[in-house]
Amino acid sequence: MKRLVINIVLILLILLVAGAVIRHFYADKQYRAAKRLEKAYLWKGAEESFDSAIELAPFNSEYLSEYGNFLMLQSFYREDEALWLIQAEELYKKALDLNPGCAEYSLKLGEIQLKIEGRSVDEAFKNFVRALENDPNGFNTSYSMGYAGIGIWDLLNNSERELILDRLKFIIEKYPWYGFNHIYPRLWKYTKDFELLRKTTPGNLEANEILLSFVSKNGLYDYFVKQKRKVDFYRKKENPEEFESKMAEKKIRIENLKKTSVFEVSNVTSVSQKDWQGRSLKEKAVYESGNMYWSGTIDAVINVPEGNIIIKVRAKGSQAYNIWPYMVVDLDGKDIGETFVDSPEWKEYSFNLKSDGGIKVLSVTFVNDGGDSGSGEDRNLYVAEARAVKDVR
Repeated sequence: MKRLVINIVLILLILLVAGAVIRHFYADKQYRAAKRLEKAYLWKGAEESFDSAIELAPFNSEYLSEYGNFLMLQSFYREDEALWLIQAEELYKKALDLNPGCAEYSLKLGEIQLKIEGRSVDEAFKNFVRALENDPNGFNTSYSMGYAGIGIWDLLNNSERELILDRLKFIIEKYPWYGFNHIYPRLWKYTKDFELLRKTTPGNLEANEILLSFVSKNGLYDYFVKQKRKVDFYRKKENPEEFESKMAEKKIRIENLKKTSVFEVSNVTSVSQKDWQGRSLKEKAVYESGNMYWSGTIDAVINVPEGNIIIKVRAKGSQAYNIWPYMVVDLDGKDIGETFVDSPEWKEYSFNLKSDGGIKVLSVTFVNDGGDSGSGEDRNLYVAEARAVKDVR
């Protein structure tokens, strides 16, 4: 009798195991069918197959999460978007209960909750933090959290914002060009705060050069000189010999210009259009009469009075992509100001400074050459006369 009971128990166990194996087999078959149908845009069939897979294997977190992904994508095409998102939310909650250490589930749950009207931003952000705790050095976790955080920037408190900026900086440290292509454009779109761009930028030359490129490409020239100084700081820090060599070359160029022109300008406090000389930055083309068709620098020698001075530069420009040329003005290699040249007609631009007087080299740099082949627009800068006058105010 005892042996009979043991045999019956063993048979039941074998049947249970076999049933579980068969159940798993059919669940996996339904899951794979759902993925194929989804890929083929046969959404109704995919939905039915997902339902069958989960019914057969209700504790498989992968099935739950993938079905949640499917429903979240479906919400984009449905008028009752919220209903699909709520279903996706429930599936991800179940998946997370089964696998609480999965950072991806926490991230997805947070992203879904941000899309559901009426859901608390705090609840979504807690799921982002939970994901980060489970995967503190994960690229995808930090990127997804940071990217989503930018989109709700106005709803975050200061500590939450700092965490988002920290994650964005972490991403740029790993892959600097993610700043240029993804992070800077989105952060600027939502905040219009240049200091936030700088906060996400690691303290090295490469990252700051990329931020300068972003400034140039997007016409943010109000910040060009500021960021250029930052780039020069890291150039000096990381490549001191090369930096000092370039500074020495610049100083020699300025001194040579003074030596060759000093007798001609000893009493001249103005520069005529024909006095400008220089070459473009890349093509090394020679500029003529202040006509700057490419980015680069032109110089002229001028006698500057001592005291409070106003440098007045007459210039005009042509725009492309609705962006005017931007000029930076130096005196003996030191910035004295910058501005958009926002007129197709000659216009005078003024820059104030305090000078020790004497023969100086006045430089104008055109920083944002560009054109639109479709419309035929070509961004150029034209510089005419310049003069130094006493500020009598």
